[in-house]
Amino acid sequence: MDLTSANHVVLDTSACIYYLDCPPTDPRCAVLLPVMRSAEQGEFDLLVSTVTVTELLAGPLRGGDRDAEASVRLFLDLLCRVVPVDRAVAERAAALRADHGLRTPDALICATALLVGPAVVVGNDERWKRIGGEVDYRHLDDLVHASEATPDTGPAAEQ
Repeated sequence: MDLTSANHVVLDTSACIYYLDCPPTDPRCAVLLPVMRSAEQGEFDLLVSTVTVTELLAGPLRGGDRDAEASVRLFLDLLCRVVPVDRAVAERAAALRADHGLRTPDALICATALLVGPAVVVGNDERWKRIGGEVDYRHLDDLVHASEATPDTGPAAEQ
């Protein structure tokens, strides 16, 4: 996934969940791992909305899973900058809900991406595609299918 033009990458909750929970054999992990490595190296800011923090912690807290809760907190502390929902984000989210029919959490995350400046959003929700050109949205399953369709260009392919 080419993110060279991105100052910020905003992760939708689904992308965070795949990164935190999916087995290494899941092809979505193969797409997300380079994103996380690039963020660790300071190539761009990795951002999440406070909405994503809420969604990520709700399951572990509900289930009393302290290990999962600690993993989420560590992920947020080490890799992400949490962007609060303020009035500007809330108003932009209201317009997105009105114009595109997004659910409130999705509209808030999308509005966050729009207001932080040039940003790429990574997630796996088909509904985000409704937004069209307003947001540079990278759909994980589409990226997986694109990478599977691209022939290998490594040394083994040349033999």
